[in-house]
Order: sequence, then C-alpha cells, then structure tokens
Amino acid sequence: MLEKIKDDLLLLLSQYEFGSFLLGINGGEQQKEIKIEIGQMIENHFKVSIDHIYPDILAKIDLETNQIQLDIKPIYIYGRYQKLQRNISQTRLTAKYQSVEGLIGEIVLKQTKGTKAILHGAGREDIDVLMLGNGRPFIIEVKNPKIRNLDLEQLEKEINKKNKDKVSVSQLRYSNSKEIGLLKDAGLDKTYRVFVISETDFDKLKLFEAVQTLNGATIMQRTPLRVMEHRSDLVRKRQIIFFRTEKVEGNLAVFTVKTQSGTYIKELISGDKGQTNPSLTSLLGQQCLVKELDVIEIGSGFLAN
Repeated sequence: MLEKIKDDLLLLLSQYEFGSFLLGINGGEQQKEIKIEIGQMIENHFKVSIDHIYPDILAKIDLETNQIQLDIKPIYIYGRYQKLQRNISQTRLTAKYQSVEGLIGEIVLKQTKGTKAILHGAGREDIDVLMLGNGRPFIIEVKNPKIRNLDLEQLEKEINKKNKDKVSVSQLRYSNSKEIGLLKDAGLDKTYRVFVISETDFDKLKLFEAVQTLNGATIMQRTPLRVMEHRSDLVRKRQIIFFRTEKVEGNLAVFTVKTQSGTYIKELISGDKGQTNPSLTSLLGQQCLVKELDVIEIGSGFLAN
C-alpha cells in the first residue's frame, strides 16, 4: 500500500511546477521513517527542497485512509493597470459587465493553469471612470497554479494585445501576500480630470472664487448616499491638494483635481445633499454634477513603484 501511495503522490505532484515542498504524515506505524523516505523520494525525483515556512506545495498523507491532499501556494504578480473604457468594473460584479480582474485574470489563468485569479487594487475607481496615466497599482493572486515560472514580459504583451483599448498593464513582477496589505494601506494621492455640468451657465468670477476656496482646502465628507448601504456611516476629513480650472464653456467646465486618498470626487462636486462640505455646488449656489471622470495619476508611494 505504501508503494501505491508513493506512486499516486508522484503522479499528483508531476502536474505542478514547484521549487519547494513540505510533507505532512498522519497515522500509521513508523510515521517518522515513512515521512523521511517519501520526502527524500520527492527531493530526488523533482530536484526540489524542503521549505518549512513557505513551501510551494504542502503534501498531506493520511496513512489510515490512504488519502493524499495537496495545498498549493498561490502566486502573486504586481503591476499597474490602465482602464481605457468606461463601464468596466475593477473586480467581477455580474455577467453584464466586463472587469479588469476578469480581463487580466483570463490570460493569467491560461498561462498558469490556475483555478482562480483575484485582483487586489490600491483603491478602486467607479465602473464609469477611466483609469489613465501611470495606472493603478494592483496584485493579482492566482490560486492553485500548475505553472509558477512565467515570462512576465511576454505575459504583459499578451494581456495588452488581447485587451487593446480596454485594459493595459505595465511593470509586472512577482510579489507576495505581505505586499497586498502594503498595497491596501498605501493611501496614495490621486489626480483627476473632472468634466462638470451645471444646471445654469457658470459665472466665471464666482467660479474663480469657488475654485480658490477649494484649492488646498480641507473638506468634510460623510459617507455618500450612493454607497451608504455598503459602507459605514462616517464623517471623514480629506485634503484637496489642488483644484484647477482647465476650461469653462457655458454650463460645462473641466477641472484638474489632486486629492488625498479616499476623497469622493463626485460628491466634492455635487455636495451630495450636504454630505460633503464645502463642495463646488455649495460654493456656487447652483447644482453641479460630474459628467465624466478620469483618474490621470496615482501617487508613487507604494514601494517606489
């Protein structure tokens, strides 16, 4: 029976690319001797080493039931993505919408032969917002990969070719699970191009004064009404690093705005029925709404990338 277990284990492991492993044996007599024997067999057959902390594969053998279980360590790939079309969500929502996660993940899973790809982003943009400029930092986590050693330059080219005019990636490199926490907590400043429409034509003098007030201002934002159902009801203090007018024509205006991470830009413009104060709407005394929004730069504070 032990010979069959060894043969079955070699067959299972041969499906995976790995550089390190750890073996766990449960039950049966001579448990320690069997563990050493099987461990040496794996080392010699696959030319790999034992890793007691972060093995690529953990093989568990139950000698009482003759069951073998493999726990496969995920692989993590860091990069920056641009989202070049509106109505693409960051992560999978419904079958109705494409997602950055799905578009990148499809290619990554094809090359790794993994079972699932999960995208972790440094923040997120709304589904109707473009992500341009230097791109948003992300890490894609691949579950149960059979292939671990990838040509990341070629992977980048394939993702960009397959998703032309939708999603583009850059700076791909291997990462790890610890960096996901750093990514989530990075708090990177963001710069936006904001296309605004007002209920009436803009008074250029009043607009100039409103922009001067918002430029460098500290604002208070209560959780927006549109996300109140999914977020805690909190009041957050946020810094507007700069607020600049690029163009004004009738009731249309274009601004470039740089803000502290976590600032709700749509509500900075609309006021959100008083949830954000001050706002462009409150300062002008006329309702303003974001017509289109583009992220054009994200800070470089995350691991100097």
